[in-house]
Amino acid sequence: MESYKILITGGHGFIGCHISHILKKLGHTVGVIDNYTDYKYYDIKLYRKVLAQRIKYAKADNIYLRDILKCETVFEKFKPDIVIHLASCPNANMLLGNIAQETKIAITGTLKILQLCVEHKVQRFVYASSSMVYGDFLTEAPDEIHPTNPKTLYGSYKLAGEQMIKSFNKDYGLEYSILRPSAIYGTRDMIIRVISKMAKSAMEKSEIDINGVHSKLDFTDVSEVAEAFIHGALHKGAVNQIFNCSRGRGRTIIEAARIVKDCMGQFSCKLNIKNSDSSYPVRDTLDNSKLKSITGWEPKIDIEYGIKKYISWFKENND
Repeated sequence: MESYKILITGGHGFIGCHISHILKKLGHTVGVIDNYTDYKYYDIKLYRKVLAQRIKYAKADNIYLRDILKCETVFEKFKPDIVIHLASCPNANMLLGNIAQETKIAITGTLKILQLCVEHKVQRFVYASSSMVYGDFLTEAPDEIHPTNPKTLYGSYKLAGEQMIKSFNKDYGLEYSILRPSAIYGTRDMIIRVISKMAKSAMEKSEIDINGVHSKLDFTDVSEVAEAFIHGALHKGAVNQIFNCSRGRGRTIIEAARIVKDCMGQFSCKLNIKNSDSSYPVRDTLDNSKLKSITGWEPKIDIEYGIKKYISWFKENND
């Protein structure tokens, strides 16, 4: 297999650290840009630095930048063949508390990275978008041609990034692969997403809040998301394509909460059913058949196993 030099922005984040590990095992040279933004959650910065120390890269591959707009020397020295652009706020709520910073990263930062990719003749640009670009799901299992009508600023920024990438492909011929993940969870997560917040609440309060009795999400294990990004980066059929990246099976949030409760051993844990958040889109199953058929990617982890794996890791790291 041909070996590539692959630069990952946000490479010490939740998805990035998983991608980095796999790429290194496959024999590729991995470079990482990361600024350890804490988003006012101060344990995040410490957590990511500790995690970074556990990841072994080739000499001089790690690059730490406070400002993504000042990364010309990274491209000059590392000379990447492929760029995987993950640098972004982790979710919609956290973006609202960091709007100025995230506008700079999501819009100006993405533009800067695209310009450097063209200047340094990068072969392919892989972009982490989101299922949030669709807004409310209007069909039972939306595919990639479903209308995009984001309800959040987060989804709007992701969609803007997609449009910029398409323009760079049209104007400069830069190859791209865009992936739209859904409801990611798994090991090495911080306490900022649905499953991780449930686990923490069960441990500390013996209760779990659930927004919407009928609310569903297409929960996707981060290890399989990482594999999807690698397919997007390396597979010939992924060139200039947009892919949904999900397990392909919507599950109610109540189902997930009950699994968390059982795995945590908190059998007396109370499930607090609340009204769904009207500011968030109505979601469910996401059609992942395009990514599967083109690249051979095959997600297999359902929440019964995936949450159990995550809770085991969570307990080891939160005693």
